[in-house]
Amino acid sequence: MSIYMKKPFIICNWKMNPATPREAKKITQEIARITEAKKGTVIIAPPTLFIERVRALYPWVAGQDISAHAAGAYTGQISARMLRKENVSYVIVGHSERRKYQCETDEQIAQKIKQAHGEKITPIICVGETKKATIPQAWNKIKKQLDILIPSLVRGGNYIFAYEPVWAIGGNKEVDPKYATDIIYRIKLYVRTQTQEVSPVIYGGSVNCENIDSLLYYKNTIDGFLVGSASVRPKEIKNIIKKIYGSY
Repeated sequence: MSIYMKKPFIICNWKMNPATPREAKKITQEIARITEAKKGTVIIAPPTLFIERVRALYPWVAGQDISAHAAGAYTGQISARMLRKENVSYVIVGHSERRKYQCETDEQIAQKIKQAHGEKITPIICVGETKKATIPQAWNKIKKQLDILIPSLVRGGNYIFAYEPVWAIGGNKEVDPKYATDIIYRIKLYVRTQTQEVSPVIYGGSVNCENIDSLLYYKNTIDGFLVGSASVRPKEIKNIIKKIYGSY
């Protein structure tokens, strides 16, 4: 069974943007105009407040996070069932910013994966090293994360993994595409050997119009991209999507 995918996933993680419903509508409409579903899947992950508005204009929507609990006294949290009721098909879990600012653990993330699967929502599972390291050192860190997360996967379930080199996000440091590709290949192979299933692995590390070309050189290994701040700039995300679709 091949570990390579034919269609790219593009996850537009808007984070805590945009500021207004009007801006959210504008960006959604721009993405909808340039997306060709037959070539791949572009998924918008807006703030929870904008999910209903985006979903009314565009079919592929993700939550930015979910609770590790199905229900209960957890103020401010969103359950997997709530997302399902809004016809949300995907959810990001374990994003590096939540690991950092909300101190999320791999054990909590594993519970979120289970919650998502229980509601037939595909989790986008983020893993990655926090400090710049050699490939063996980085892989050792990521393997430890996977060893906690993989037991939460269910045979036959749908999962997407996102590799985030945290040290390269939001700064001037860029990851060598060869380095990123090596890590992604290791994740693919390890998940395959542990689960007997093939899951796409995408790259997320300050993806933009400047570095996308060098990453696309390794398109046969990278199954898509998790795009952050660039995804709320209509002109830039338009160019990124066109480059990705034109390459695969």
